[in-house]
Amino acid sequence: MNYMNSPVQSDIFRSDILARLFFGKYTDDERLVSHLEEAVELRKKYLSQLEDIYENLKHQLSKPRVISMQFGIKDYRAQVEVLEQSISYMKTDNHPVDYWD
Repeated sequence: MNYMNSPVQSDIFRSDILARLFFGKYTDDERLVSHLEEAVELRKKYLSQLEDIYENLKHQLSKPRVISMQFGIKDYRAQVEVLEQSISYMKTDNHPVDYWD
């Protein structure tokens, strides 16, 4: 119960794909695209699993758990979107800085 009465703390976030992108200058674009494609497939798998769980249990879940599930679903959808955009960006001939605007 002490935990629920304590202040909210900063999230701890660790991402293998972001680490690979950060050090991406040490490999070629084809390898990075391959890593990005793997990351998309993995997140799509997790998203599908989470959506299935949610659909099967949503009527039994408390409001906080519904929020938690929706947070996870929307997070995976956003990650898939950015990763797919990243693949397109990596496949462009040049690197326009306004690609993401």
